[in-house]
Amino acid sequence: MTNKVIDFERDSGFSERLKKIIGEQSVRSFARASGVDDKSIRKYLAGTAEPTLKNLLKLSEASGVTVQWLATGEEPTNEPVEDKGIQKTIELLSKLPDVDRREILSRAESLYRSAQQSKEIAALRELISKMANGSKQ
Repeated sequence: MTNKVIDFERDSGFSERLKKIIGEQSVRSFARASGVDDKSIRKYLAGTAEPTLKNLLKLSEASGVTVQWLATGEEPTNEPVEDKGIQKTIELLSKLPDVDRREILSRAESLYRSAQQSKEIAALRELISKMANGSKQ
């Protein structure tokens, strides 16, 4: 399957939006966070290349903006407004040094995995309980 290329010809603001989402961090740091190589990001910033759909999705996910906004500068009208607390958290994280940000994100991922495991364990316990009660009847 080939990646489709988005046509940004009619909208020259893509590189400006990309600069905005990169913010104070280095291109290399943002590249690592997004999974898009820094050479490609530099080309996007210079306007000498356009991202594939796959890379556009990666950039969007890494920055917390919608693909529609990143590609066109327009916000989708049918999506709910983003939680202000999440936006504030993202802003605060973006101001931290890379080392601190990585540590916080690592701990958050660990807490998330623990919560997911707890949910799975609770679901298994409920299933076992139902099975045990079913065999007693």
